[in-house]
Amino acid sequence: MKVLAISQSFAPGFRGGSIQALTFMVERLGHDCEFWVIAKDRDPRQPNRFSGIDVDRWTTFGLARVYYSARPHGPILLARLIAQAAPDVLFINSLFATGSAALLALRLVGAVRTPTVVAPEGELAPGALLKSPGRKRWYLRMARALRVCDGVTWIARDTAEQADIATTFPETTPAFLVPCLGPSKPRDMVPVIEKTPGSVTLLFVSRLAPKKNLTFLLELLRDHAEGGVDLEIVGPIEDDRYWARCQDLIAQLPASVRVTYHGECTPDEVPGWLARTHALVLPSLGENYGYVVAEALEAGRPVLVSDQTPWSHLQTDVAGWTLPLVAEQWWAAIAELRWMSAIEYHGWCVGARTRGVAARPPRDLERATIEVFRHAAGTGAR
Repeated sequence: MKVLAISQSFAPGFRGGSIQALTFMVERLGHDCEFWVIAKDRDPRQPNRFSGIDVDRWTTFGLARVYYSARPHGPILLARLIAQAAPDVLFINSLFATGSAALLALRLVGAVRTPTVVAPEGELAPGALLKSPGRKRWYLRMARALRVCDGVTWIARDTAEQADIATTFPETTPAFLVPCLGPSKPRDMVPVIEKTPGSVTLLFVSRLAPKKNLTFLLELLRDHAEGGVDLEIVGPIEDDRYWARCQDLIAQLPASVRVTYHGECTPDEVPGWLARTHALVLPSLGENYGYVVAEALEAGRPVLVSDQTPWSHLQTDVAGWTLPLVAEQWWAAIAELRWMSAIEYHGWCVGARTRGVAARPPRDLERATIEVFRHAAGTGAR
């Protein structure tokens, strides 16, 4: 079966969960499906193209045939590339990306009739819709009015996303529930860092954007911290105005709270940051998976995460804290972690590792994903 994915970016890019989800999908399924990808030649909002790749022609990267270009998603070019690839199924991992909008428009006018699978990858969650809400809600109203998603096959990563899809597109068929595929190889556990009662070093590693909700954490530290808390921030600045707000909050912190921004890092550098800190914090407004959470747990680091992600009941597994976005509850968890002894902390690291390994996507998910593509191919043209 030939699957053609239309994405904002692709490997060697790594900025964004939907890009990682597609990369891991190709890595895990590339021996059973023939993957073709149309993608930009750089990560989203990055000025420079990837080094060492061929552009504006079909090339090979890993297990996929890829067409990299600075502007690959214009309707005319997109229709031509789809015709060249002649796929059995089209796959898009966004509703709002330029390429996805172009594909839906081509389907609307009948220029593309290939069965299409759509995985919104968390875009329809209430928290995700808070960024540019006017533009997104107008777009969704138009999509419903024009029925551009009629006949597509939906993939939801969890039951909450199933509900979001049903709410946004009430006339659509129910979405298939297929969680994200992680990397094919398990991650190593990092060494347990020294832990002294009364101090803790937290790690925030994610895009600096409103959805990731770093301001909630900074306001929490400003209003509650009594010292003994260090925060390391790692990630690309996606929204300059949001980062300016973060900097204002950092300036308001007491001198006893140290916050350091280290810029962004590559995926290969994340284990090193986890090894130097005690816990990952992610007060996100919405995640349909959260690859960094999975990585931290497998590495043996407890996680403080909002209840707007699939990572529930972490306290039960002594692996971290799943919390509503209530400042007092977050500060109580940070304080508990701060005052842990070395022995107690070691137990939480072991619990995190156990939960992370147990949560690795099983091989059954590979078959389930392929079955969704086969189902879509069997539905025929729109």
